[in-house]
Parts: sequence; structure tokens; C-alpha cells
Amino acid sequence: MTTALNLCRRRARDPLLLGDRPEKVVSAAVTPRVDRIDLQRALLSLPARQREAAILHYLGDLPVASVAELMQISEGTVKAHLFEARKSLRRALEVSDV
Repeated sequence: MTTALNLCRRRARDPLLLGDRPEKVVSAAVTPRVDRIDLQRALLSLPARQREAAILHYLGDLPVASVAELMQISEGTVKAHLFEARKSLRRALEVSDV
């Protein structure tokens, strides 16, 4: 898990590191759904530490204690990151009836 987290951190700094090419064309058959794109954009809008905590906890299904250990921060700090991430994601993904 630590290796995966470090690779993700490195990839966030340098997208070309793992072979992603800006000119890469995605076919229509593998185009992600709109709701998935919205979630990805919302996650990318979070500060790095909030994003890491949210992904590890909610998508990786890790308990707060494990997230704290992987991120090398206290459980209280993880909980604060998760709280702020939920607030930001709620605003970013809010659907308005217009």
C-alpha cells in the first residue's frame, strides 16, 4: 500500500513518469462515464493530503488508523482531512435543480 501511495504521489508530480502521454487518444468505447469524470475532477480539486486521505479511506476502504499509518500522520489529522474533503466534495458534486 505504501508503494502504491508513493507511486501515486510521484505520478501526480510527473504524469509522464508512468508512460502517460498528453497526445494519447481515448476511444469512445473506453470513455469514462460523466459521473466518474465529475468525481475525478472533484477529487483533483482537493489539496493533496485531503485527496490522499479520502481515496485511501473511502475508495481503498482502509480504517482511519491504517490511513494515518500510511500517511505518517495522527488519526486526528486524518479525521480532519476527511472532514474537510467531505465538505469540499459536497460542494463540488452538489446537483442543483435549475
